[in-house]
Amino acid sequence: MDNYTIETKSLCKSYGKEQVLQNVNLEVPEKSVYGFLGKNGAGKTTTLKIITGLIRSDSGSCHVFGKSIKTDREFILKNTGAIIESPGFYANLTAKENLALFQSYYGTADKKRVEECLEIVELHSENKPFEKFSLGMKQRLGIAFALLNKPKLLILDEPTNGLDPEGIIKIRELIKKFSQELNITILISSHILPEVQQIATHIGIIDKGSLIKQGTVEELFSSEKREYTISVSDIKNLSSINGFDVKISKERNEVKLRCSKDEASRYIKKILDNGIEVYSMTYNNSLEELFFNLTSEK
Repeated sequence: MDNYTIETKSLCKSYGKEQVLQNVNLEVPEKSVYGFLGKNGAGKTTTLKIITGLIRSDSGSCHVFGKSIKTDREFILKNTGAIIESPGFYANLTAKENLALFQSYYGTADKKRVEECLEIVELHSENKPFEKFSLGMKQRLGIAFALLNKPKLLILDEPTNGLDPEGIIKIRELIKKFSQELNITILISSHILPEVQQIATHIGIIDKGSLIKQGTVEELFSSEKREYTISVSDIKNLSSINGFDVKISKERNEVKLRCSKDEASRYIKKILDNGIEVYSMTYNNSLEELFFNLTSEK
């Protein structure tokens, strides 16, 4: 049984007559990189704000490190680093000055930790004021701020939003480093699906306030339908295999079918039983396709 860093049960939240969250049961395993996916307005940020105690749910429960956010918020936040929406740094201060100032709000003055966090995000040599930072540099300073208290949990809300390809790669490398070297549990919300697919160990998909799917990346893909392309030795006899909706390409000796992993296995067996050789089999492993298939059904 998994140990969960974050576990919510039947989480609900409304603003007036608008139901923003409905019975959200989020399960984020320890030391995982959990990709929390949804369209704009799906409920991602609201969920993160409840997890960090910025707002309260109408009903349901939220536990972080096994403790309730309603009764143990101080303990939870001491062990959590979070960037939700845009961090408010001072435009005229350098990266080091900003972090030192925020650290003083916590009642500490650990210059070594400030230097460590800036080195982790590769900003230790920057001496220009925050107002002259690129968007990627601003995002990395936000992450450095979230690391100040040596968190066991890191929550990042759309960390690559608006970044250029170089900035996205840097953030991706940082998240991988935190997971692999620092053993931090990471909850990352995003709508940039290809990026999440490269770093996430677990996925949760929220749509219109409801969590419609979650699990390991492998579990999600094994249970959902996807498109398979099978290259065979003889295309002529494939039409005699009944019970499958397939598209046959006579020119390329290929067959395409959309089905689950188990159905694909049965189809391959039928091909072989008909004396036809299978040369290769590929499938679409796109998180984008999985996401849009699930959200378009609702």
